Amino acid sequence: MLVIAIDDADKTFEIVELANRHYPNLKLAVRAKDRRHAYKLIHHKVDALNRETFDSAMNLVVDALKLLGNDAAAERAGFLFRQPDIESLEQLADIWGDDQSYGIAVRQKMDGLKQLLSQY
Repeated sequence: MLVIAIDDADKTFEIVELANRHYPNLKLAVRAKDRRHAYKLIHHKVDALNRETFDSAMNLVVDALKLLGNDAAAERAGFLFRQPDIESLEQLADIWGDDQSYGIAVRQKMDGLKQLLSQY
């Protein structure tokens, strides 16, 4: 396994490409800087990725909710928001670059998320 967690997105891709070329069976766990970086990494066939900005923001929100006194609700809220986001990341990566299709899909995902969050 190779864990790649560097700040330079271009260097990240270079390392991923080298690893895939020379060690095709090597598992790659990679930190993405943001959603766009994550889409590119998905297309580079990494095995696991975490988005730096998303994950740190989610952890902070869950911690803040816990400070308000309800650990179980905080964990549930984090899960309810994180799970659809992870699913949409994988689905939207396939249409990234097709601005019209991507825009429609993002609006649909946001509407679904609004409905989900309005239930709680």
